[in-house]
Amino acid sequence: MKNLVFATMITLFIGTSAFAAPNDAPYKSINALKKAYQQSNQITWSKYASYQKASLVKAGMTTELFYTLDGDFIGSSKTFAYDKLPKNALNQMAVKYAYPEFELVKCIEFVNADNETNYYLSLSSINEDLYLQVNEKGQITEMNN
Repeated sequence: MKNLVFATMITLFIGTSAFAAPNDAPYKSINALKKAYQQSNQITWSKYASYQKASLVKAGMTTELFYTLDGDFIGSSKTFAYDKLPKNALNQMAVKYAYPEFELVKCIEFVNADNETNYYLSLSSINEDLYLQVNEKGQITEMNN
Protein backbone atom coordinates (compact mmCIF):
# COMPACT_ATOMS: atom_id res chain seq x y z
CA MET A 1 0.00 0.00 0.00
CA LYS A 2 2.88 2.35 0.81
CA ASN A 3 4.29 1.83 -2.71
CA LEU A 4 0.87 2.60 -4.20
CA VAL A 5 0.64 5.87 -2.26
CA PHE A 6 4.22 6.73 -3.27
CA ALA A 7 3.44 6.04 -6.94
CA THR A 8 0.31 8.15 -6.66
CA MET A 9 2.18 11.10 -5.19
CA ILE A 10 4.97 10.94 -7.80
CA THR A 11 2.32 10.89 -10.52
CA LEU A 12 0.79 14.06 -9.08
CA PHE A 13 4.13 15.84 -9.32
CA ILE A 14 4.98 14.64 -12.81
CA GLY A 15 1.59 15.10 -14.45
CA THR A 16 -1.33 13.11 -15.71
CA SER A 17 -3.11 12.17 -18.89
CA ALA A 18 -6.80 12.42 -18.15
CA PHE A 19 -9.84 11.16 -19.95
CA ALA A 20 -13.42 12.03 -19.11
CA ALA A 21 -14.92 8.57 -18.92
CA PRO A 22 -16.77 8.04 -15.65
CA ASN A 23 -18.52 5.00 -17.08
CA ASP A 24 -15.08 3.31 -17.25
CA ALA A 25 -14.76 3.56 -13.46
CA PRO A 26 -16.11 0.83 -11.18
CA TYR A 27 -19.64 1.33 -9.92
CA LYS A 28 -18.44 1.55 -6.30
CA SER A 29 -16.25 4.61 -7.07
CA ILE A 30 -18.99 6.44 -8.96
CA ASN A 31 -21.54 5.96 -6.18
CA ALA A 32 -19.08 7.15 -3.52
CA LEU A 33 -18.40 10.30 -5.53
CA LYS A 34 -22.09 11.02 -6.04
CA LYS A 35 -22.73 10.81 -2.29
CA ALA A 36 -19.71 12.84 -1.20
CA TYR A 37 -19.69 15.52 -3.90
CA GLN A 38 -23.29 16.06 -4.97
CA GLN A 39 -22.72 19.71 -5.91
CA SER A 40 -19.76 19.07 -8.21
CA ASN A 41 -20.48 18.40 -11.84
CA GLN A 42 -16.92 18.70 -13.13
CA ILE A 43 -15.34 15.26 -12.70
CA THR A 44 -12.45 14.04 -14.82
CA TRP A 45 -11.16 10.48 -14.59
CA SER A 46 -7.62 9.25 -15.12
CA LYS A 47 -6.66 5.61 -15.15
CA TYR A 48 -3.21 4.15 -14.43
CA ALA A 49 -1.78 0.65 -14.24
CA SER A 50 -2.54 0.18 -10.53
CA TYR A 51 -5.10 2.86 -9.60
CA GLN A 52 -7.57 5.43 -10.93
CA LYS A 53 -8.11 9.06 -10.05
CA ALA A 54 -11.16 11.31 -10.06
CA SER A 55 -10.42 15.05 -10.22
CA LEU A 56 -13.29 17.29 -9.28
CA VAL A 57 -13.93 20.95 -8.72
CA LYS A 58 -16.17 22.07 -5.89
CA ALA A 59 -16.44 25.71 -4.82
CA GLY A 60 -13.44 26.56 -6.99
CA MET A 61 -11.16 24.04 -5.24
CA THR A 62 -9.75 21.00 -7.08
CA THR A 63 -9.69 17.75 -5.13
CA GLU A 64 -8.32 14.45 -6.39
CA LEU A 65 -9.70 11.15 -5.13
CA PHE A 66 -7.76 7.93 -5.65
CA TYR A 67 -9.27 4.47 -5.98
CA THR A 68 -8.01 0.96 -6.63
CA LEU A 69 -8.98 -0.49 -9.99
CA ASP A 70 -11.78 -2.32 -8.13
CA GLY A 71 -13.16 0.98 -6.83
CA ASP A 72 -11.92 0.90 -3.22
CA PHE A 73 -10.95 4.29 -1.82
CA ILE A 74 -7.19 4.90 -1.36
CA GLY A 75 -7.20 8.57 -0.36
CA SER A 76 -7.69 12.16 -1.44
CA SER A 77 -5.37 15.05 -2.16
CA LYS A 78 -5.47 18.78 -2.66
CA THR A 79 -2.93 21.56 -2.84
CA PHE A 80 -1.88 22.87 0.53
CA ALA A 81 -0.39 26.16 1.75
CA TYR A 82 3.26 25.64 2.65
CA ASP A 83 3.02 27.88 5.72
CA LYS A 84 0.28 25.63 7.14
CA LEU A 85 2.66 22.65 7.50
CA PRO A 86 3.37 21.44 11.05
CA LYS A 87 5.64 23.91 12.86
CA ASN A 88 8.37 21.29 13.40
CA ALA A 89 8.55 20.72 9.63
CA LEU A 90 8.70 24.45 8.90
CA ASN A 91 11.65 24.81 11.28
CA GLN A 92 13.52 21.92 9.64
CA MET A 93 12.73 23.21 6.15
CA ALA A 94 14.14 26.64 7.01
CA VAL A 95 17.48 25.03 7.90
CA LYS A 96 17.91 22.10 5.51
CA TYR A 97 15.87 23.12 2.44
CA ALA A 98 16.14 26.90 2.55
CA TYR A 99 15.31 29.30 -0.26
CA PRO A 100 17.00 30.32 -2.59
CA GLU A 101 18.92 27.01 -2.79
CA PHE A 102 15.62 25.12 -2.91
CA GLU A 103 12.46 26.48 -4.48
CA LEU A 104 9.04 25.08 -3.60
CA VAL A 105 7.26 23.73 -6.68
CA LYS A 106 4.23 22.07 -5.14
CA CYS A 107 2.77 21.22 -1.73
CA ILE A 108 0.02 18.61 -1.47
CA GLU A 109 -2.02 17.32 1.44
CA PHE A 110 -2.89 13.61 1.15
CA VAL A 111 -5.44 11.98 3.46
CA ASN A 112 -5.55 8.19 3.16
CA ALA A 113 -8.49 5.84 3.67
CA ASP A 114 -7.58 5.53 7.38
CA ASN A 115 -7.83 9.34 7.73
CA GLU A 116 -4.06 9.74 8.22
CA THR A 117 -2.63 12.93 6.74
CA ASN A 118 0.74 13.36 5.04
CA TYR A 119 2.08 16.28 3.08
CA TYR A 120 4.15 15.88 -0.09
CA LEU A 121 6.45 18.62 -1.28
CA SER A 122 8.25 18.99 -4.55
CA LEU A 123 11.37 21.17 -4.38
CA SER A 124 13.69 22.22 -7.14
CA SER A 125 17.32 23.34 -7.05
CA ILE A 126 19.92 23.92 -9.73
CA ASN A 127 21.24 20.37 -9.37
CA GLU A 128 18.19 18.27 -8.53
CA ASP A 129 14.49 17.87 -7.97
CA LEU A 130 13.64 16.70 -4.49
CA TYR A 131 10.47 15.11 -3.14
CA LEU A 132 9.66 15.18 0.57
CA GLN A 133 7.03 13.54 2.72
CA VAL A 134 6.00 15.29 5.94
CA ASN A 135 3.83 13.51 8.48
CA GLU A 136 1.37 15.11 10.89
CA LYS A 137 4.10 15.41 13.56
CA GLY A 138 6.35 17.34 11.18
CA GLN A 139 8.88 14.58 10.52
CA ILE A 140 10.43 14.92 7.05
CA THR A 141 11.42 11.99 4.84
CA GLU A 142 13.19 12.38 1.49
CA MET A 143 11.55 10.22 -1.17
CA ASN A 144 13.46 8.62 -4.02
CA ASN A 145 12.22 9.63 -7.45
